[in-house]
Amino acid sequence: RVLFRSCFFESFGMATIEAAATSRAVIVSKGTPMADVVENGHFGMTVVYGDVDDLAEKMAMVIDDSQVRTMLGSNGREFVFANFDWAGISITFERTYERLAGSRRTDA
Repeated sequence: RVLFRSCFFESFGMATIEAAATSRAVIVSKGTPMADVVENGHFGMTVVYGDVDDLAEKMAMVIDDSQVRTMLGSNGREFVFANFDWAGISITFERTYERLAGSRRTDA
């Protein structure tokens, strides 16, 4: 019921988003793009990269406390569906393309 992503050099964590969408609590390394997403969404925990004591503490907390795990998982699912819905993403892309195309038009 928990996903731990130790990858420090990943640009964006699709596996993290997918795990959150299925109500999994997530643990990611601080200083990564996913750490910003997790902290802002309050659906996971961050650990100092390479700090095994920090990792062990956070993993034990999430694994041993079903209320924390359930809350993080529920918040994660809600966050993902509110922010990564394909219908909403496609509308954002369409508006961005229209805005960019409009800024390049020249009236002759």
